[in-house]
Amino acid sequence: MTQLTICKQCKQAVKASDISFSRKTFNLKNTCKKCSITKIKNKEKLVPKITKRKKQLLHGITSKEMLDEIKQIKLAKGCESSLCNWGGEFTVRMLEFHHLRDKLFNIGMFYNVENWTRELVLAEIAKCQLLCRNCHALAKNLERYG
Repeated sequence: MTQLTICKQCKQAVKASDISFSRKTFNLKNTCKKCSITKIKNKEKLVPKITKRKKQLLHGITSKEMLDEIKQIKLAKGCESSLCNWGGEFTVRMLEFHHLRDKLFNIGMFYNVENWTRELVLAEIAKCQLLCRNCHALAKNLERYG
């Protein structure tokens, strides 16, 4: 005797072996194979494939070009702290943006913002002070602990 289970999607009794118990990405837990396949096909149609060119048209600039521009800004400015006593040259990885007011996102993670543009990233940079890692740690400590 075969065991029957109710499909969560179509509410019909189907064999237990025909039920999908995983596939959490498409929310298909406890659905029959027929409903699972239909839902996956419909979901794939809804997710548009965005090419690099479409992203460039959407943002006006590619994320690699924006990262290069951020690197140039860092190297041109250096540490803006009056207390910094670093005597050597700065590398890109030594410098961090310290937000002074109303932070929207981390500068280095701009590409996670859905509709980022060059202007939005530059506006966020304008709200920041560029500091070396040591000065940034000191500034954060002063903010947090006074």
